[in-house]
Amino acid sequence: MTDSQTSKWYKVDSSLLRVKGFYFFTFSAIGALLPFMALYMKQIGMTKSQTGIIYGLMPFVGFLVRPLFGAVADKFQKHKLILVLCCVLTGLCFILMIFIPSKHTEHTKVTTEIVCSQGDSFLQDCYHVNESINMGACPMSFHTYVTKAKEVISEESFVTTIVNSSSSDNVPYIISTMPNEQNVATKSKLSCSLNCNYKITPELPQKVCFTNTTGTYDAAECYSVNLNIGKRESHISFKIPDLGYLLNKEVISNRIKTNDQVCRTFDLKDVVYKGQEYWQMLCSDDTDFMCDLECSHVDTCTHKVADNLSQTSFWFFFILFLLGNILFAPIMSLGDAILYDLLGEEKRHKWGRQRLWGTVGFAMFAIVSTLIIDALTKTNMNSFSVSFILFCALNVATALISCLMKISHNLACGQLLKGTLSILREPKTAVFLLVVFYFGSLTGAIEAFLYWFLEDELGNKLKIIPGLCSLIACSAEIPLLYMSGYFIKRFGHMCCLYAAFLAYTVRFSLYSILENAWWVLPVELLHGVTFGIMWAAATSYGSILTPEGMSGTIQGLLSGVHFGFGKGVGSLVTGQLYSQIGIRWTFRLYAISSFVLLILYVLVNKFVFKEDSPTRPGEEVELKTGGEEEAEDRLLGSNIAEQNDTHAEFHDEPKTDEKTDSLRTEDI
Repeated sequence: MTDSQTSKWYKVDSSLLRVKGFYFFTFSAIGALLPFMALYMKQIGMTKSQTGIIYGLMPFVGFLVRPLFGAVADKFQKHKLILVLCCVLTGLCFILMIFIPSKHTEHTKVTTEIVCSQGDSFLQDCYHVNESINMGACPMSFHTYVTKAKEVISEESFVTTIVNSSSSDNVPYIISTMPNEQNVATKSKLSCSLNCNYKITPELPQKVCFTNTTGTYDAAECYSVNLNIGKRESHISFKIPDLGYLLNKEVISNRIKTNDQVCRTFDLKDVVYKGQEYWQMLCSDDTDFMCDLECSHVDTCTHKVADNLSQTSFWFFFILFLLGNILFAPIMSLGDAILYDLLGEEKRHKWGRQRLWGTVGFAMFAIVSTLIIDALTKTNMNSFSVSFILFCALNVATALISCLMKISHNLACGQLLKGTLSILREPKTAVFLLVVFYFGSLTGAIEAFLYWFLEDELGNKLKIIPGLCSLIACSAEIPLLYMSGYFIKRFGHMCCLYAAFLAYTVRFSLYSILENAWWVLPVELLHGVTFGIMWAAATSYGSILTPEGMSGTIQGLLSGVHFGFGKGVGSLVTGQLYSQIGIRWTFRLYAISSFVLLILYVLVNKFVFKEDSPTRPGEEVELKTGGEEEAEDRLLGSNIAEQNDTHAEFHDEPKTDEKTDSLRTEDI
């Protein structure tokens, strides 16, 4: 390598540092908040339906208000001022969300063990007689909690029932009897929610049976829950509605004393699973559970759990979220217009290289925010507050960078949807846009409820997993965006879109069978196909379908349909389906629909349009970079990407006669 080549490789263009800084800080802000927005809504007590509605409305808002900001900026030629104000005010709106009043029920963290068999299930707890009780330890033992709870429950609630019955092999065994009216009438006010993990030892699949019968395990009389199906460990959640009733069921004959240790056994009766009350819990095979309990508050080891958000708090959140999205919507469109003007004709081809600094910032702060939040969850602090603080600070940094950029006085943002109706009159284009809309709806479903699913269904408490999901998705997306030109030229646009349908089928199928939150990480590698390949093929195919001079219109329309209307509808529908049929069946429904639509789209293209992909041999594949836009767009449902893909409307692209057989990497 010559000296001139070496110097060129390491040369830093100082005039572009502000361009890199703009993208870096903008996407860093998004990466700090994106993985946790839905989880924060869950934490403050937002319901699934409310989350779906809010996530669903915001893309429409961004799509509608963005042209208005562009028109105002054009009229008064105050692009930089509007951009700076939007950055600062967006950060302010979101940081105010930390102070939204929410009602919480305080619980006490407890740990214990449950043994389950075909005949009965027991709560087992051991403690040392001579060991002083540490009321400050958290989580506390069941014995410590019971000792503290006696100050809350009257002594009459602790009458002990002695049951002496054993099987032929001298293993203590309980013959269950239904609670009488007196038991029911004296229920205490203390309850516990249990999240139990277990280790599977038999090779055969095990089942937990919730039943109202008094006999032994009978699959025909059960509400059965599969435990393993090939998994080494998993969990199950249920509730003990009345702790006083459980304490009445101590099996004295099973009490074991060894030196200074005492182990007590309580017959587990009257449990609640998925809102339905059952008499007992049985297992198809002997199973030991280690359980984390959230019990009624006894002024020790406090843990707050959000109740449903009040109407006042909901509207407070909604207004701040709405204002934040309105102000955030024009940031990238105005920023891109200014930055293209700053680059000028001679450096415009370097835009893609500047844009990649956005991906670097997104991935970096997604991990930084994740690690800090994961550490704060071990304290009593509001762990998500760090995401909002970082988001605000990084938006202010973006505003400062914007202040340093110089622009000309003839900058124009153009009209977003000029010629849309003429494009929609073409049936092939209309069907293609419906496909892009469907992909957008699946994106909305994943963004709004995937992390909720990991917490609710899989019991994930590690905040690092959402951050790693974002990192892996970006890591899979970037190389496939680079290689998408080759795939499109080799296989054609249609095959790439078919591959996206198939990848979504596999992706949602895998989501629906997950039993361990960590296994979501390899599944996120499919994001490279479902977005990287799909979006490259869609933008390229759209530009070929449209008449000359309307490339900017179709790109803006594609982004609006995918990131705006598609994401909005997907979030709304998924929120309702989650509440009605559960998230696992919602994911299965999306997997089935993706496969069915794949077949239909293949048939329509083959027998109705009767035309293969329009890519011709030797034709250069024009691609729009969009990976970071999509990641950025996932922030709050706003369709930011559409303006990035319509930069042709800001300025005419420089023409070139150079043709290559592969993707022009300098434009990515």
